[in-house]
Formats: sequence, C-alpha cells, structure tokens
Amino acid sequence: MRCLRFTLALAVLLVLSCSTTTGPDGLKVGLRTARTTFAPADTFKGTFTISNTRANPVRTEFRALPRYEIDVYDKNDSVVLSSPWAYLQMTNELRLGPRGSEFYDVEFVLRTGNGLEPLPVGNYRIRARLLGYSEPHDDLNIRVE
Repeated sequence: MRCLRFTLALAVLLVLSCSTTTGPDGLKVGLRTARTTFAPADTFKGTFTISNTRANPVRTEFRALPRYEIDVYDKNDSVVLSSPWAYLQMTNELRLGPRGSEFYDVEFVLRTGNGLEPLPVGNYRIRARLLGYSEPHDDLNIRVE
C-alpha cells in the first residue's frame, strides 16, 4: 500500500509540474522524469514524447537529429543550459499514425551553459520542444538542492 501511495503522489506531482501545448499540425510533445529534485551537477534522465493528436497520419521533416531541443531556465527566465548535445545534420522524416507516439530517452548533466559549473541550488524550468519550432512545447519544473 505504501508503494501505491508513493506512485500516485509522484504521478500527481509530475502532472502538476508540466505545461504541455499542442502545435497547429496536431503534434503534442511531453517531457517526463521519475523525479523533480536533483543535486548540483546531477544527471537529468527523462523521456521526450512526440504524439499525433489527430485521427489522420502526420508527416514532418527535420534537418537534424535528435528531433528535439531542451532549454533550462532559472527563476529570472534566463536560459542557463541549452541543448547540451551535438546535432547530426541530416534530413529525416517523422511519420506518426493516427494518435501515434514516438519516445526518446533524454539524459544530460545539470551544469551551466559553459558546462564547467554545476547548476546552483534553486528552482528551474526545463522546456522541451521540437527542433526548430517554438510550439508545441512542454515545461517541467525541477529543483536543485
């Protein structure tokens, strides 16, 4: 019973800390993680999801891999970390069936933009979005302590 209560509490916390939007082409993105509290220079691990909300298939072209971008914002809404990985320049296509989804593992170290210093203690917002698009996006609130 204790495990069930913890799981339900964690699910409620994750739902409350997210703010998802849907793009004009019916694509929706999501960013989920098992925890929202981290130590400085900890590794963020999560899942980025691209979903088709429509009853018809969707096709979108990207010019690089991975197909998503992630920015970490501080309490002043300043970007402190931006997509900490290299992009592979290549044209690739995303095809999703009706109400279909694709999932991507996301992992990066919580460090400042220069990669040398750990993120200071505080509250942060992680924004995930499709590569090259401002919408749709998903926001996830985390704390470093």
